[in-house]
This record gives sequence, structure tokens and C-alpha cells, in this order.
Amino acid sequence: MSTRSRKKQKVVTPDGAYSNSTVKVDYVESSSHLSRSRSKRCKQENDVILPDAVTSGMEQVTSTSMPVIKTEWDVSFVHEEVPAREIEFSIATKSLGDLHPMVIEENEERRKSSDREKVLDMAVSTMLSQNTTARLTRKAFSNLKSTYPCWLNLINELKGDDKEARKKVEDAIQIAGLASKRTEFIVNLIKTVAEGQEEGTEPTLEHLRNLSDEEIKSYLGKFKGIGPKTISCVLLFSLLRPDFPVDTHVLRISKKLKWIPSNFSREQAYDLLNSVIPDDIKMDLHCLLVTHGKHCHACAARGKPQFPPKDGSKLCCPLVNLRSQAELLRKGKKLQQVDIVVKKEF
Repeated sequence: MSTRSRKKQKVVTPDGAYSNSTVKVDYVESSSHLSRSRSKRCKQENDVILPDAVTSGMEQVTSTSMPVIKTEWDVSFVHEEVPAREIEFSIATKSLGDLHPMVIEENEERRKSSDREKVLDMAVSTMLSQNTTARLTRKAFSNLKSTYPCWLNLINELKGDDKEARKKVEDAIQIAGLASKRTEFIVNLIKTVAEGQEEGTEPTLEHLRNLSDEEIKSYLGKFKGIGPKTISCVLLFSLLRPDFPVDTHVLRISKKLKWIPSNFSREQAYDLLNSVIPDDIKMDLHCLLVTHGKHCHACAARGKPQFPPKDGSKLCCPLVNLRSQAELLRKGKKLQQVDIVVKKEF
């Protein structure tokens, strides 16, 4: 069955820039020879590169050697005047969502939950996450909250014995590394917040929920130890605002996919990616790239993922041929149901 769709859109040149030329996408339909050739190519490359036509609508089928997935290209996200690069973002979100479904499930729960993480807690937790792993971040924050269940307790102890209180904070977060510097930043943040409130009340940043994104960035940006990533995480996860944090995994993979120039800093990447990634997929795409960067040999730093498949295999990365997938769609090539070999994630 074919899905016909004509559209006019910008084209991305090989260097990643947008051009003013346009291209019409006529149809997406079956092509059995693509199935044979791409499956063969995937096997020739040790099952690390996923065939070009990868998307949602996957149905698991049995195989004597490894999981094989039957898939049919879903072009429901392609509509009139969709920027060319936006198609790549959508394909990446859909294909990674199929590979890491637990990420989508967690985000759905986060969006539905009425129990929002406190803004100040999110800011402190994200400050702890810099240059360390998620596991150590969670442990350090848990230790800190066990020591000071309420930030007011910390404020009161700082008034009594400042040195001893700081030592307790440092000991609690030691596992995350850079404990002395992080302690300075965290204590300064909480003290400053407390000074702006009525004495004896719990320090809080919940009032930020009523401010605009720019006002929040301006306020939080004044604190040492709080950079664009921390602010972006507060906006996205605590306030559920459409923002796209850029961590080391997102930065590395975005450069690999040529979504940003190879010499871009995190700050430059943050500005550019937030201006072009659709708001409705920012949370999912961010979380998927972070997770994928920790599991995929093709996308991990130096080809060494933090959490490779336990059976010693490698994931078939759906991002390797992302640009060619989008280009085939833009040029009106025939894509169809393809047998895709995908190795188990765990």
C-alpha cells in the first residue's frame, strides 16, 4: 500500500545548512529490492548499521538467530512546509523511541503526574549531575536530602556553625566528585534564596513557575554553578516547559548527525537546537539521545558505551543512516516494508 503525499520544503545541503531550493515528495510505497539489499548490507557490517528505512509501527516477528522486526514507514509527521531538518528530528525520535520504549513511558508518566519535582531540588540535583554519572548524581542527592530533608535545616545550621554545616554537605555529596566546589555553589544558592524570603520559612523557588522562560533564565543565571544545562533541565523537567538541554551525549550525537557544526560549544548548541527542534518532541528527543548515547557503540564516546548490551553484542543504531533516510524521503524515493535486524538492548 502506498502513502501519497506532495509537499514543498527546504533542503539541507551536505554541510548541514538550509538552502532555498525545494523538493516534492511524491509517495512512499513498497520496494522489495530495498529490503533485500539493505538487509544484506546490514549483515555485512556486523549488524551495527541499521537499514535506512526505520520508523515506528514495528511488529516483532520470530527468528532463530536474533530479533527481526517488520516495519513500515510512517510519514504521518510529514506535512506541508515541514522544514527538511525537522523531518530528521522526527525520524530520530520515532526510531529511538522504538529502540528505547522505556524512555517514552517514563516521559509520559512525568507529563501526567501531578507531583512535580520542586524547582530548588531540581536545580540542586542538576548541579550535582555535572561531570558525573546519573547513578552517582542520584546517590549524592539522596545523601544530601537524607542529611537535610528540609533546606531550612541547612540554613539554621549555617547560622550556628557554618563550617560544620558545609562539611556535612560536602560529605553527603562526596560520591559525585568535586565536592568542595559543588558545596560552595549549593550553599550559596540556598542561602541566597532564603535571604529573599521571610525568615524561618522553607527556602523555595516555586515562584519561578509564574515567570517567563527568559525571566527564569535571568534569575537562575546569576548563580555560580548554574549554567544553561541546569536552567534548561529546570525548565523541562520541573516546569514542563518545552526546552532542550544539551549534555555531553546530546552534544556529541548532534555533531555526529551534523545538526550543529563540529566546533560548537554546549552553549552554542543549546541556542541553535532549541530554535529548530519542535517543542512537542524536545523532552522525548533529549531523553532518548541521552539514553542512546549510554548504550550504543556507534554513538558513545570513543565507541565505548557506559551500558553496552550484556550479551556482548552491539545495538543496530537507527541514527547511522538518518540523513540518507530523510534524503530518500525528500527525493521521492520508494521506501517500503523492510526486514530490520535489531539486537536486544539488554
